[in-house]
Amino acid sequence: FFRYLDNLPKDYGLHALLWLCAGAIYAQVALVRRSPAFLIASALAINFGYWVILAHQESLAFLLHPQLWLIPLGLILLWAEYLGRDRLPPGASQGLSYLGLALIYVSSAADMLIAGLGQSVILPIVLAVLSVAGILLGILFRVRVMLFSGFSFLLLVIFAQIWHAAVDRGQTWMWWACGIVLGATILALFAVFEKRKDDVIRVLQDLKSWR
Repeated sequence: FFRYLDNLPKDYGLHALLWLCAGAIYAQVALVRRSPAFLIASALAINFGYWVILAHQESLAFLLHPQLWLIPLGLILLWAEYLGRDRLPPGASQGLSYLGLALIYVSSAADMLIAGLGQSVILPIVLAVLSVAGILLGILFRVRVMLFSGFSFLLLVIFAQIWHAAVDRGQTWMWWACGIVLGATILALFAVFEKRKDDVIRVLQDLKSWR
């Protein structure tokens, strides 16, 4: 696939434009026929035109910035799952959700690690923002996989920054500070659980009913 992109004519702008035009045609057909399938095809065609442009920018190669390549595709998969939720079997719908979220979060984490911890301020912030957005959207739409994925990768980006400060920069006091904060947080959670045990159990039971 990448060999195909590399062998495209040097006037790749025209090739990308053809894909964008194809996406516009599919979008028009989708509006006329009110067809989600053509709408998804439109998004995929436009995304491929975007890939053609990225393939000709050496500084934006896939192995350097997978985030730029895979986040749009992950969003398309999540959108496709949302549009086809009523028609898809539960297993297929959940699989699309997992795949779309994995493309978004894993590519963002890979981008941060490829650049190197401490080498970029923007990449950890982007991953943290995506994680918080996933948590909020998971709560809003009552989707457990979005909530858990966002929370997991938020913990990852926090741990990565602590590791960079404590190990790479030799500030070992960070381990002690984080240990104290973690211990205090656990004690606070236990206190909340003991004080509002019924409310916590009710929230956990409600969480099991989420999609």
